[in-house]
Amino acid sequence: MARGCLTNEIKEKYNITLKQLRLLPYFQYLLMNESRLDASKIDDEERAILQQWQAEGKITFSISEPCTCTKEFWDWMNEILWESYVPHKESEE
Repeated sequence: MARGCLTNEIKEKYNITLKQLRLLPYFQYLLMNESRLDASKIDDEERAILQQWQAEGKITFSISEPCTCTKEFWDWMNEILWESYVPHKESEE
């Protein structure tokens, strides 16, 4: 599987769009580095996605304060990133 591809399996399993999928690595980076959102790095559609997640109580984002998220959102995001971006090492068991 190519990195960052939205397969039908991922789309159906997580009810996610390609734009949301492509936004997750950037948002994870912001969280991991206690960073603020750089408004020049996202477009209007991505801003609307972040606003929706914020309205749902999953995240906070700001250009003046570090971004935050709930544990549930963190787990959801990282599971998607694992399945869609990370090359998997087969278990040796």
